[in-house]
Amino acid sequence: MNRILSIIFLFITISLQAQDYNLTKIGGLDYDQNVSDIWGYVDAEGTEYAIMGIGNGTAIISLADPTNPVEVAFVGGGNSIWRDMKTWGDYAYITTEAADGVLIIDLSDIQNGNQTSSFYTPTLNINGNPGTLQTIHNLYIDENGYMYIAGSNLNSGGVLIFDLNNDPENPIFVGACEAIYSHDVYVRNDTVWSSNVNDDNFSAIDVSDKANPVTLSYTNTSFLFTHNAWLSDSGQHLFTTDERNNANVDSYDVSDVNNIERLDTWHPLDTEGTNVVPHNVHVKDDYLVISYYTDGLKIVDAHRPHNLVEVGSYDTYLGDGGGTEGCWGAYPFLPSGRIIASDIATGLYVFDVEYVRACYLEGNVVDQLTQIPLNAVTIEISSSPLLTEESKSNGDYAMGQVTPGVFDVTYSKPGYFPQTISVTLTNGVVTIQDVELVPMVPTSASGIVRTLSNGTPIENASVRLGNDDFTFLLTTDSNGEFSINDIFAAEYTVYAGKWGYTTEEVAFSIGLGTTNSVIIELEEAYE
Repeated sequence: MNRILSIIFLFITISLQAQDYNLTKIGGLDYDQNVSDIWGYVDAEGTEYAIMGIGNGTAIISLADPTNPVEVAFVGGGNSIWRDMKTWGDYAYITTEAADGVLIIDLSDIQNGNQTSSFYTPTLNINGNPGTLQTIHNLYIDENGYMYIAGSNLNSGGVLIFDLNNDPENPIFVGACEAIYSHDVYVRNDTVWSSNVNDDNFSAIDVSDKANPVTLSYTNTSFLFTHNAWLSDSGQHLFTTDERNNANVDSYDVSDVNNIERLDTWHPLDTEGTNVVPHNVHVKDDYLVISYYTDGLKIVDAHRPHNLVEVGSYDTYLGDGGGTEGCWGAYPFLPSGRIIASDIATGLYVFDVEYVRACYLEGNVVDQLTQIPLNAVTIEISSSPLLTEESKSNGDYAMGQVTPGVFDVTYSKPGYFPQTISVTLTNGVVTIQDVELVPMVPTSASGIVRTLSNGTPIENASVRLGNDDFTFLLTTDSNGEFSINDIFAAEYTVYAGKWGYTTEEVAFSIGLGTTNSVIIELEEAYE
């Protein structure tokens, strides 16, 4: 019996985690030790490869048959729980904190099963401080063939710059950025975006003169633990991860590096509050491809960077909760359009992906009476899971989902009557829904109950005044009158009756700044 219950529990657990969509695993390769980051390479014949960090080296994996990946080369190195890699031309550059320096692999003949490699460990003099390059956390290579080293044992971990153009196997040291620890680095158009994980921020650094880099600005991320950053295709927006429990992926307008503005934050709603941790974000065609540790691989539509919306998911990790297990990295830039990803415990994943634009819902919420914008209005789309957003200080809101259709959207805020509107959502379409919420401003109302035949007031008649939100029970006085001094403007129905009279029903519209009075006439009868 216990075994049956265990099987049922396991089935329920897996079912609850089965939220994969728009990502289809078509192949994979298991390893008997933990893996780390991943990158891609394409040989002269167009064959795609995965380059993946393994505990004791680097694996080169052919994707000639993406349903059956095959390791075609392995370069050993010091034991390390992480390796990071990038490519330039036919060379792969791998960093680790196992004191190997930079591993440089020549992949130009990998289609014939051949590769050569060497470890680059130069002795450098940085600002009068000599030392040998050994441990390195990460690297990036820009479009001009410059390699940027982050988190090394030199320059207090600050970014180092090397030129690969003259001899890719023997980089030339050309400059050093400020001496603060950089955990990760991204570079385009001579601007370095350094993720300064220990300083709670990312920095923008001008490296047009690589011998004299100039830091332009610092920006704190939402969870103050900036792990990595990646630019949009346009270069106008930057997306970051904070490697902490329940942390966000942030979106920034960086068109003016001296006035960077955070536009949106995003985290998975279906695992909200369960301590999941984002790791790395990459950008392709304005989609964010995010390795989210125990939450697996996430695709987020960032076409409208102020409105980040999840549009794809595949959970590589069968457990739940937080921690730094699960999906380490993902590479979305293969010519085939496939995504390759690494899961720390289960190795290589190869995915077909369907990139789908979100259904966007945006608008503005104001006070109906004053037309003043309302902040902190809760907006809920009645989908599964329930999608929730709040309006900003200017009354604007932006949200969305991948599923099209007709949905009820509810707008609510303390002190206002909630409002539910039916909205049609369509993929790739921005639906604008502006809303005026009616304030719950107290006012007064009164009425009289009398006989229909001669208008005689009816004493002690029972009066029920109500709608879907409120109900008031009253009794008429000796003049047949009733009154209430603390009622909200809205549409109500009034019922009045007494033994010996009929019970009557009338509509009663109560407004602000008006005389709210109603007359109800009853017939003398027994029924």
